Amino acid sequence: MIRAHAKELAGQGFGEQAAMLEDGMITADEHQEAFDLLRRCLEDGGEGIAAGPYVNPLDGLTYEFLIDPGENIEDPIAQGELEIACEERFFTTLNYDYGRSHEPRMDPVLHGALTECLAEKGFETSGEEKTVKDFAGGAAAEAGSERDLVVTDCIHSEVARLYPDREVVGGFGW
Repeated sequence: MIRAHAKELAGQGFGEQAAMLEDGMITADEHQEAFDLLRRCLEDGGEGIAAGPYVNPLDGLTYEFLIDPGENIEDPIAQGELEIACEERFFTTLNYDYGRSHEPRMDPVLHGALTECLAEKGFETSGEEKTVKDFAGGAAAEAGSERDLVVTDCIHSEVARLYPDREVVGGFGW
């Protein structure tokens, strides 16, 4: 899949991402390089990074960040166009493939806090959970189930408690 994405990106003229994907593997250094290219693109367009990047403690892989609209704050259309263009050209596909090609590794402190939170709310865990989906019940997890809602609540409360200085800690969908 990664090599196929490299060909697609090359065909779209997104050579920087394509070059990093063409060998079928993505290193942490390449992931960081892609983010750095995204940052430069935003800065060249008058924007920047307001917060982050932080490694998402839920998976230990993806970056969480907030974009500062800078000069484009008065023109939300230009702001949106710049952000989409920079993310598509330098980051989106590589970030997606990086997250799919590496084993998620939840922050151990957050893992323990989620386990305790769930126990306090009457839900057992096996100790083998590695991902949010595992905590929610694995492959059989039903979105909107009681356990799913409790896991979501525990994530929100524990992330806020453990990472109070972070302005963003992002997605955990499954």
